[in-house]
Amino acid sequence: MTSPAAQIALDYHSRWVDSFIEGASWCPFARSSRLAGRTTLKALSCAPALGDPLTHWDELPAWLLDFADSPDAEVMQVVVPRVMCTAADWEHRAKQMLDEFQALRGGRSVLALAAFHPQLMLRYETPPGLIPLLRRSPLPAIQFVRLDALARVKKGRDNADRFVSPGSPEFHALLLQPVRESVSDAITRTNFEHVMAAGRASVEASLHALAEEAVNALRAAGVELVSWNREAAER
Repeated sequence: MTSPAAQIALDYHSRWVDSFIEGASWCPFARSSRLAGRTTLKALSCAPALGDPLTHWDELPAWLLDFADSPDAEVMQVVVPRVMCTAADWEHRAKQMLDEFQALRGGRSVLALAAFHPQLMLRYETPPGLIPLLRRSPLPAIQFVRLDALARVKKGRDNADRFVSPGSPEFHALLLQPVRESVSDAITRTNFEHVMAAGRASVEASLHALAEEAVNALRAAGVELVSWNREAAER
């Protein structure tokens, strides 16, 4: 049975995906992956251990092992509803956790990770600086993507290296061609253009309001929220 904390987390994360990730087409592959049954959404239901938000959760290692060994899977998002921490601390612990998991599997990398948090820092000067905005989920979460799934997305779009003689007609023809964008660069640029056109302040306010509503829903349900600080935990 899903706990109240986990159900609230799933509901608000799904609203965020529906409204922004899929609704605003922030990720053009999200909807097709979900409809094909290749995306999994989970929420940790038990209370976090004091001193570390990702320790002593028996559910997470089993989920990761199953996901890593499922070739038809592409994305798994895990929401962590009871942890209150800074975005920087969350990013650090999520990356550390992935390193620990890969060490358990013999060090072979099979997953990529992105930390989601409602307060990730932004920079609007260039399109890449806006990427954290697209990861501002209502509650802390971690997205895992299989590396072979990423390779399938990029196949046929990114340029492969090959030698072309500087004196050949093909070399001079290549110089006249526009630089071809990678898949990730094209998505980043498109999202930057859409957010700036919609008004970045408006988008940020909508994300903040959803995050605030999620935390208030947890508190109204009597869910204990545990504060975690990396510096204090490492003393």
